[in-house]
Amino acid sequence: MGGGMSMYSGLLTGSLPPAFQSALRPGFYWWYLRSSFYVKYVVIRARKMRMLQRS
Repeated sequence: MGGGMSMYSGLLTGSLPPAFQSALRPGFYWWYLRSSFYVKYVVIRARKMRMLQRS
């Protein structure tokens, strides 16, 4: 767990080499946006399914 978290915190605080940062950050950002969008989509669908089951 420690290795992954230190790399993640390094991304946030900017303690990684600049070239490594610039290569990683856009991909990380897109992954974060896509995953958060997917989670919202799943939650909304689950709520709709529950509403349908209740009625």
